[in-house]
Amino acid sequence: MKKLTLLLGLSALLFTACTPISTSPPDEPEWTQTTVRGTLELFGDAWNDADLPAYQKLLSTDSFIFYFSQGDVGQGYPAYWELPTELAAADNLYEDAQAEQISLRLSLTEVEEPAGGVTTVQVNHVPYDLYVTLTDYYDGEEDLTFHAQSSCDFELSLTEGKWYVTIWRDYSPTGCGIEEITWGATKAFFEE
Repeated sequence: MKKLTLLLGLSALLFTACTPISTSPPDEPEWTQTTVRGTLELFGDAWNDADLPAYQKLLSTDSFIFYFSQGDVGQGYPAYWELPTELAAADNLYEDAQAEQISLRLSLTEVEEPAGGVTTVQVNHVPYDLYVTLTDYYDGEEDLTFHAQSSCDFELSLTEGKWYVTIWRDYSPTGCGIEEITWGATKAFFEE
């Protein structure tokens, strides 16, 4: 009986040892615009993919405003711009930079969903890290790279079951050890 138990135990051990263990990361959730975090994840995806139609679907058509950082305003940028200018700048940026040359990371792990019945929510101090590279920008020989690293605030509103970005407020970098440029200044480069 001891031999049979030992034999069964060894067989189980060998079977377990031969069964492959998945080391791939779990699949990312399928983000939708029905949650605040999902909307902001899709926002980041639209930037990384340089997908203007997807980006436009996430912005409020009635009340979208982008506010430049105080540092940008002090350097002559406007205090804010509205949806048409935002979309024109994004279109120019996406066309010039192409999707493979845009890298955006938004830190959204702390985003919490609001309680039921809430139709407007603030998501404050979202850290971001954005790289935009224009290949062969200078006389076809050198690349031009923007690296913006700071944080921003978003206000989102719920309309017919979907969240839309209504207000986006950028902040100046705070001593991150890189050339101080903001997301707003990067976008403004492509405004015209």
